[in-house]
Amino acid sequence: MEIEKMTEILKPFLQDFKTTDEIMDYLKVNGIDINKRAFQEYVILYNDNFELNRIYLASNSNGYKYTTDRGEIKQSLNQRLKKFVSGIKNIKKAYKVLGDYNQINLLDKSTDNLEAVAEEKPELYEEMKIGGVYW
Repeated sequence: MEIEKMTEILKPFLQDFKTTDEIMDYLKVNGIDINKRAFQEYVILYNDNFELNRIYLASNSNGYKYTTDRGEIKQSLNQRLKKFVSGIKNIKKAYKVLGDYNQINLLDKSTDNLEAVAEEKPELYEEMKIGGVYW
């Protein structure tokens, strides 16, 4: 997958939120025939360069769009964070069933990571504490 080529094709199209199906159709018309999973990989790879290009490929229930708007970016990040926490909870439960209780240790209680989460996102901290994401 050529990230630069896809970005060049998609940037003018994704100035407003578009659904995945709309994006797939648009890409196909423009000579790129990929599946939704490959598009998800593109989003991850593109956003890995956010620090350099300062444009984020945000997603929400309306679809995807390129943005520099801080509010839209934070909304997209919070949505991804909720999915991440939910996924970690499910993984932890499966490890418990297997009898492997300490396979996930995202936050080291001896550092300020936990305090930073508590200060920045108290609701996430509580959800993590209740869900037992850390030990």
